[in-house]
Formats: sequence, C-alpha cells, structure tokens
Amino acid sequence: MKTEFASPERLNKSDLAVQTEAIKRDSVLGQMLDAMPNIILVLNRQRQVVFANQVLLDHFNITSIDEFVGLRPGEILNCIHSAENEAGCGTTEFCRECGAANAILNSQKNGADIQECRIIQNESLEALDLRINATRFKVSEEEFTIFAVTDISNEKRREVLEQLFFHDVLNTANGMIGYTELLRIVDQDQVPGVADQLMTMHDRLVGEIKMQRLLISAENGELEPVFTSQNAVAFMHKIVALYQSHDVAKGKHVRFEPGDNDFVFETDGTILGRVIGNMVKNALEACQVGDTVVCRYSSENGKIKFSVQNPAIMPREV
Repeated sequence: MKTEFASPERLNKSDLAVQTEAIKRDSVLGQMLDAMPNIILVLNRQRQVVFANQVLLDHFNITSIDEFVGLRPGEILNCIHSAENEAGCGTTEFCRECGAANAILNSQKNGADIQECRIIQNESLEALDLRINATRFKVSEEEFTIFAVTDISNEKRREVLEQLFFHDVLNTANGMIGYTELLRIVDQDQVPGVADQLMTMHDRLVGEIKMQRLLISAENGELEPVFTSQNAVAFMHKIVALYQSHDVAKGKHVRFEPGDNDFVFETDGTILGRVIGNMVKNALEACQVGDTVVCRYSSENGKIKFSVQNPAIMPREV
C-alpha cells in the first residue's frame, strides 16, 4: 500500500486483540481513562485504535469498542481524507498538515505533543476544530499513544469573530480619523463630499457594532432572526457597492453578475449581508492588485445559492 505521509502498515485482527486485552487487564488505566471528560483513544504504533474510554462509547451510542478496534482516528471521526488512499488515515498528502496525525507521530518520537486540527467530515462537510493531546506510554513493554480529543469549535469560532470585529472596527475608526483631518484642510466646496464619506464610515462602524451584538446573541442561543422580503438583484448590488469603496478593494475590482432571473426571497438581511460581505472581503484580501472578484447568485428547486469567486488559488496547507 502506498503512502504520501505516515506509515501505511496495520496489524491484523489477532495482534490487535492481544493489544486490546493487554490494555483491558490494566484496570487502573481503564478507570482513569473513563474518568476523563474528553474522548480518549489508545493507539498502537501503527496508529490503530486498541482501546477507548466510555465517553467515546457514549458519543457514538455503542456498548463495545470492538467495532472501532483497528481503525485510525480520522476514520472514526469520518475525516473527508481518511478514505482517499487504500491505506487510510494519515497516508494522504493532506495528512502532512493534519495536527492530529502530526501529534501522534511527534509523541511517538518525543513522548508528548499538543496540536490543533480541523477535520472536515464526509457527507455533511461539517468542520470539527479539535485540540489533540498525544502522549506515549508503555503497557507490558509495548508502546502505545494516549490520544485525547478536546472540541474547541466554539473557542475557535469566537476567536475568529473577535479578530474580525476588532480588525474591522479599527480600520473603520482610522478611516473616520482620516476624513476628520481632511475636513480641516479641504476647500469649503469639498466639505460636503468629505462629510458624506465620514457619514458612510460612521454608518459602517455602527453596523459592525450591531453585527457583533447579533453574533454574541447567536453564540448565547438568544438570536431571533428578523425575516424580511429581499430582492436578489438589489440585495447583491448593495453589498457590491459597499465593498467597491472599501479600503481592502484599493486597486482591485468587484463585479456583480446577475442571474437569469430576479426574484424576492425571505431572509434576515443583516445576517445574510454580513455573511456575503465577509465572503467578498476575504476574496479581496486574497487578491492581487488588478484582480477582479465576481459575485453571483442562482436559484434552483426553491434553493438560493450566493457565490463569490476570485482568481487566487487556495494554499495547499489550507
């Protein structure tokens, strides 16, 4: 079997059974693992599961670890890359950047390692943000790895939202300072134009603060969306116009390509506008000067899709 990263070899069922029994015989170890609040796997040198704690059994609503013995972590967590190669989890080129795979390998060499990883799950395409603690230990002179999983999805999401918020607020505030200083030096006939720009920056700042308040409500489970009717073309024109004059768009272009048909749909305009706006902003930030970001929408079978495209290529490590 081929591999593009970690070793592809696996133990057979009989050898795995011997290892599992060795772990089970250590009752103190089993009790300690069951006392932990996180999912914990015990892996052999081939990165295969030979034991797991009660938290994992409860999570998957199973009564025995037997169906998971011999699998690797990515295969249990349904990683989108775990079945790309015949050898499974840890053997694709994408696994080179995986925090889980690297934590295991580093712990086998150095005794312990802590890394973060994001696993995109098959079918659902949902993302799991995890912190992995991997620690080498011995049972009956044979080396294993304790693989402890902590879900940090909420933590990472809050971190990203806070970074975006403070980044946007500081940029907008600095823009307001710039226009305020302009008011002191421009000719009298230019004052109304500068004042209009200042008011636009003010509205943007207030919008950022209101959106952050909405996001905090969403995190606390208190958000109540306010649905209103929106015209697709007008809705997208408004977002594109906003970012055409944004600082991040300097030297770049934002173009809206309307679909074949216009339509009215129900949504919370503030929330959807923020989502699509961030897509446009991210696309612009990844562009080079002179590049064009294209915004589109489509409707099919009662479902609406908004897309934002730039010419940049996503880095392999992402």
